[in-house]
Amino acid sequence: MMSSSIVHADSVWDKDISSLATSLALEQSNNIYNSSAHRIAASAYTLTIANNSTLLFEGYGLALPFSISHATYSNIDTLDNTAYQLRPQLQLFLSPDATVKLNAGLTKEQLISGDSGVELFKSGPQPLSKKQQRLDATLQIGKAPENRFFSINIRYLKNNINNDHSSSSNDSRQISSRYGYKISEDSYLQLSGRYASQRINQLSSQLVEGGLGFITGLGGSNKLNVIVGGYKQIAQDKTGLFWTISDRWKISDLTTLNFSTSQRSVLSTDFRHVSQVTTTYQLDGSYQLNQHHEFLLALNNRQSKGVGANHYSKKQNLSIGWNWRVFEGIQLHSYISVAQQQRSNLLESPDINQRRVGLKVAYQW
Repeated sequence: MMSSSIVHADSVWDKDISSLATSLALEQSNNIYNSSAHRIAASAYTLTIANNSTLLFEGYGLALPFSISHATYSNIDTLDNTAYQLRPQLQLFLSPDATVKLNAGLTKEQLISGDSGVELFKSGPQPLSKKQQRLDATLQIGKAPENRFFSINIRYLKNNINNDHSSSSNDSRQISSRYGYKISEDSYLQLSGRYASQRINQLSSQLVEGGLGFITGLGGSNKLNVIVGGYKQIAQDKTGLFWTISDRWKISDLTTLNFSTSQRSVLSTDFRHVSQVTTTYQLDGSYQLNQHHEFLLALNNRQSKGVGANHYSKKQNLSIGWNWRVFEGIQLHSYISVAQQQRSNLLESPDINQRRVGLKVAYQW
């Protein structure tokens, strides 16, 4: 199902930016409810307006990205919805090698049971409303590739997910840090740690996590980032491995390949459990045919399992896309995707297939 919100990239802090974009998207799905028993085809029309602005002053910068979109569905009025995202950011430039970042976030979006973020919610045709509040502050000292670096982050995150039949409220308060030490021209050792206090409805737990890894340029055409370690959910007395690995390989001026995988203990998307283990593998690439045409390919595998329960979700997705820069400021994006999903908490067949075809026209000025 087409996401009704826009995810903004991190702001660029080297110049003033003022841009406004609007887009109109059409997506056709053969299985809008992520179900094997209630397979219903539907089309979604989504109109989005997004702003991305950054203002720089003496010693600090302010970014005010936001977006609002409205989606209308063919023959299913109950799915019509309006989504929004607001992410103000303040960055304080204490020195050339030290910055403080303050971020806030307020988002609202609609999800269907089985979508990423509600993958363990009990199946049902009624849509879910997800609201998220976020506050965090980061101190960054030093930066790659010039020298060693250290960062510490404090974050508060709260989610409310509900419809007429079920609801879930969860929040997390966490502190995390990362330290990198330069060992060669383009390589670093890095240490990471995290502590989080987590709660879902009346259930709570504490997470402790520590890892060791490295960053290397692999000759300049790659950027490999690896952290591997262990975690413990204290209330459940559950331990396990975590990792985050990513590699960006610029094969040529026209071709880029990205690989990433991670396994983390995260807040559960099933309100009956505090945490779940989510494992992802993703491979995506792009080929720039010329200045107007770009081809995209993405393979994704995501698995989530509730801690202490036999509840799981597995989803594999293949998508092919094409970007066409028609004129200055006007872009056309089309794609087709095929997904295979298995979920343990269904009364119906656990195997779900879904095909989507989409077309989006965007204008930025």
